[in-house]
Order: sequence, then structure tokens, then C-alpha cells
Amino acid sequence: MIMRTVIGLAFLLLINCTNEFNPVGAGPEVRLGNEFTVTPGTVISISGEQLTVHFVTVSEDSRCPTDVRCVWSGNAKIGIRLVKSGLTEQAIELNTHLQPQEDDYLSYHIRLIALDPQPPSNGVIDLSDYKVSLLVEHTP
Repeated sequence: MIMRTVIGLAFLLLINCTNEFNPVGAGPEVRLGNEFTVTPGTVISISGEQLTVHFVTVSEDSRCPTDVRCVWSGNAKIGIRLVKSGLTEQAIELNTHLQPQEDDYLSYHIRLIALDPQPPSNGVIDLSDYKVSLLVEHTP
């Protein structure tokens, strides 16, 4: 009986590890072609497409602080992962002001619309405070 329980728990753990980035039904759903906002660590499902978008990180943020006058607006770079059920996951980096601000995955086109909040001059933004607005459409 104990052995059967241990085997069952090991099987559940194995399933959980292999589905760390669950492509179907992973989180809130949005419709293809509709702009959506997501926070780091959140996985969004694209309704009816078996496609998920995972906002992973902000790897750099040199944007001009809100209370400073800058010569250049700066740039922030985000990392996202996309996966269509049963297919290979792809990591993509998008920028707020430099290229690329958009990219393709399979037959989908993803574009970074905005990253909030703007940085303050007197501090650093915690990763959990970021919100990114994205748009996913079929490739033109």
C-alpha cells in the first residue's frame, strides 16, 4: 500500500514537472487580436488557439524616469515565452523603444504595446510591479 502511494505521488510529480509551462488552459483567456495586460509570471491563454503567452521577466529597464527630463527615452527589454499545444516553446525578447518591438511565432505575430510603470528617479521597480500590454494576432 505504501509503495503504491509512493509510486502514485512520483507519477503526479513527474506530470507536474513536465507540464511546468502548461500550454492549454494555463491561465486567464484573451481573444486573438485583443490587446491584453499581464504581470510577470502570469500565463495567458489565447482563446480557441491552444496558444499561451507567459510574461517571464524585464531583463533591462533604462527608460527615462517620470520626474526627469531626458535627451533619450531609454529602453526596457522584456522576456516572454510562447507555446502552442504540442509544439516547441519559443522565448522572445521585445523592446519598448529599440528593435524588435514585435516578433513572430509560428503563424502568430506578437507586439509589445506598453510597459508600466515608468521608472522613478529615486528607486527601482520590483519585477512584480511591472505590467506589460501585448497584442497577439495571426501573422500578416
